Amino acid sequence: MPVRLTLLVVLLIPAAHAQGARLAAADGPLYEVVERLQRRGHLLGLNPTVAPHSHAELDRALAALDTAALGPVERRWAAWLRRAVPRAADGPTARVEVGGGTFATNNERLEPLRWTDAEDAVVQAGPLNVYPNLALRASLADGPWAVTLGARVDVFYEDDPDGLDVVNKSIFLRNQESAVGVETRRAAVHVGNPARHWGLPSGEGLFVSGNPRPYPALMVRLGGERLSVRSLAAQLDAATADGRFTGRAGDAPRETALRRYLYAHRIDWRPRPWLAVTGIESMLTSGPGASLSLPAMAPLAVLSFLNDTPPVDDANNGIVGGMLWVQRGPVTLAGQLAMDDFDLFNDLEPPSLALTGQAVVAGLAGGRVDAGLDLTVVTARTYSTLLPENNYVYALRGLGTQFSDFVHLRAGADVYLDDRVPGLALRPEVQALWQGEADLREPFLPNDAPAILVGDAERTLRAGLRASYSPAPSVWLRANLGVNATANDGWVRGRDAVRFVGLVEGGVRIALGARVPEL
Repeated sequence: MPVRLTLLVVLLIPAAHAQGARLAAADGPLYEVVERLQRRGHLLGLNPTVAPHSHAELDRALAALDTAALGPVERRWAAWLRRAVPRAADGPTARVEVGGGTFATNNERLEPLRWTDAEDAVVQAGPLNVYPNLALRASLADGPWAVTLGARVDVFYEDDPDGLDVVNKSIFLRNQESAVGVETRRAAVHVGNPARHWGLPSGEGLFVSGNPRPYPALMVRLGGERLSVRSLAAQLDAATADGRFTGRAGDAPRETALRRYLYAHRIDWRPRPWLAVTGIESMLTSGPGASLSLPAMAPLAVLSFLNDTPPVDDANNGIVGGMLWVQRGPVTLAGQLAMDDFDLFNDLEPPSLALTGQAVVAGLAGGRVDAGLDLTVVTARTYSTLLPENNYVYALRGLGTQFSDFVHLRAGADVYLDDRVPGLALRPEVQALWQGEADLREPFLPNDAPAILVGDAERTLRAGLRASYSPAPSVWLRANLGVNATANDGWVRGRDAVRFVGLVEGGVRIALGARVPEL
């Protein structure tokens, strides 16, 4: 009933100027290019801390872009985006996207900073683990609505050392990026499982992130560029009665399987195009026979303590916080904070919080260089609870960050070489990671445990070089190469290791669109 009512409300909104509601896929470099222009004060009609955007939103932002105010570097990026985003069309249209690619790495993770040596991969080439993938999206759109069917074949989903296997075991297939939606400039409703991220494309998402596998959710937006409310109600994987995650809870009796749901709300206020202030709350509920909760679907349920007001039918874990984004001249500052309820002010417990911040100075060296600094801190108990089924995970991948109990500092500079090789960018960087032994998937730590960096924390210093090459939206190559020097390797005091760790990615996407002919 709530879904039907919401859809009805949106459909009744005048849509004379509405465009299609197809969502732009999160793989590929599209959102990275959008972020580059936003660092320079362009495309500010798009919310800088939300993904995915619809093709309609991207098309409007590009149509409003003053190309005469762009420098030569930015003009090439704008032209790249214009080729990537289909223009609005009158009448029904069909679109098919076929993409494929592969990752190759000498690590078990698709993250060079955290080394792990798990089991052999399904596909190997000498010392490299190879993870091929294939994606298909087919969509129909007309006016304010769109429907998309997506599927992904991804070998890494089978080999992931941190998360559950989420694919059909015989062909590594998963329904993904499927959605049906209706959208106008003042409201939108989407139901499906696209990848989504609340945060900068180059940064962490502490509440909703692209880290987990895409999960099914109802997504609602009310409001426009100046003031808006976004809500998400998602169905997560169930747990067994003893709090274990198997991905097969449907095999257990219905009366013992613990159903799990996530609710997240954000209120975005943009008094100026260069300033975005966002309040966020999220709540994960669970219980035998649990279902979608009407109180939890209303914004401010956590901040107003409604989640703890009797009668309480399901166990819940609430997190509150917000984001700030400022872009002035060449400088962009962004920060995000997440607190587990208000434990920060509880003297009886260590603080449960996460924070991340980024500072970037763009347009140096004649517009060719962006230099920046990132910091992320996640305490040991963040995202965990006394009830394992309420831990902030989906198929054992974090809904926010994948890890807890760490401090991560990164400094680097993006060097854009478009004038010499179109689509080429290099990023020399240095990273420092302090990783404690606590894990957001493990049982809740006692109150006398350290707030952060539990046990003999690993200390990793990485010097590396990233390269990206995308001469056209249909093809991209990425590489992340570097040397990790780790102290207390494997959380063993006094054991040190130095390793070369690299990751290479290649991808291609072919998109075909056409008007649907009248009969």
